This record gives sequence, C-alpha cells and structure tokens, in this order.
Amino acid sequence: MATLEALTPLDVTMSFEDPWEFGFRVIGDLDDLVGDITLEVTWPRGEPTTTQIQIPSHGLDGDQEMYLTQPFTRGSGTYSISASILGPEEDVLVFTCTVPGVNQGVTVTDVRNYLGASVAAWSDEDLELALRAEGAAQDARCRYPTEEPAYDLREALCRRVAVNLARRGLPLGMQATEVGAARLSTTDPEIRRLEQPYRKVLVG
Repeated sequence: MATLEALTPLDVTMSFEDPWEFGFRVIGDLDDLVGDITLEVTWPRGEPTTTQIQIPSHGLDGDQEMYLTQPFTRGSGTYSISASILGPEEDVLVFTCTVPGVNQGVTVTDVRNYLGASVAAWSDEDLELALRAEGAAQDARCRYPTEEPAYDLREALCRRVAVNLARRGLPLGMQATEVGAARLSTTDPEIRRLEQPYRKVLVG
C-alpha cells in the first residue's frame, strides 16, 4: 500500500522574510496509486481561499523526494497545504505554516522608546494589550510585503498604540474644547499616510 511520508515539519511558524519549503515522498507500492498526487492550498483570507494542484504520479519511485515552496501572498495568518494520494486507501499529510502579523516585529520596548516620557504611566501589561489589539486591527486592513521588512507599517503600529492609549481616558470618544464637546476623529492622518500603500482593497 502506498503512503505519504513528511520530509519537513508539519507545523511551523515563519516570518515574511523566510521562504516556506515543505517536502514529502510516496513510499510503499506505487502501483496501487489511482490518479495523481493532489495538493490543496488554503490561504488565511480572501477569495478564492483554496486551490488545487495536481502532481503526476506516473513515473514516481519510492526514493523520489518532492520539495515545494509556497509564497505568503495573503499576508499574515495560517497557510495550510494538504497532500493526498488515492489507492486502496486514501492517505493525507497536512502542512501548516503560521505567519505572524507585523506586530510580532514590534515589542513593548519598541513602543516605550517610541512614546518616550509619556509612557511612564503605562505598565508593560497595558502596552502589551494595546500592541496586540492594534496589531490585529492593522493586520485586518493591510497586506504585508513578502520580500523586505515594512518599517513604515511598524512605525504606524507604534503610532496606533500611542493613539489607543491616549484615547483610553475618553471612553465616549468626546473631548472638551473651548467651544464645547467635540467628537474625536476615527482616523489618524499619519497612520493613514504610512499604511496607505499596503491597504487592502475591499470589493463588494
């Protein structure tokens, strides 16, 4: 009976700068195979979320190793690739790769350095919670480049945290002015400028 054997770890975490290479081979009685090897790639978000690739099984031998590279074209999240073969029984290998959002490149220390003296009132726990929240918000709105670090996005994330903390004392989103209460803007011009080249375009 033919089965699949993984040649690389099934579950990994990688950054955008690293290529994700996964490998496997078919062992056992290859004459039992029915049809081709099927790869099903699932992206973390967007449409279509899944695509299939067929690898011809004709001419394979049990010692032939197959390695493939999957680019991180959908930003951060969990990418999944399943390899399956069909014979007397089906055999499936599932490889997953988690790509953290850009906030994983920004630490609490980075935020403290960015905020300077104004950060003294906030604990590391406060900063960590704000960093996680704003990292998730940025991740939902931006695509990250795959070939180089996005320093402008990291700068924008630090500013997001600064805005988050500054507004915690204004739970209703209102600020007193000389002419009365004014509603705060929901967007920050500098954050918008830094993130604009990476903003996702929503259709429909």
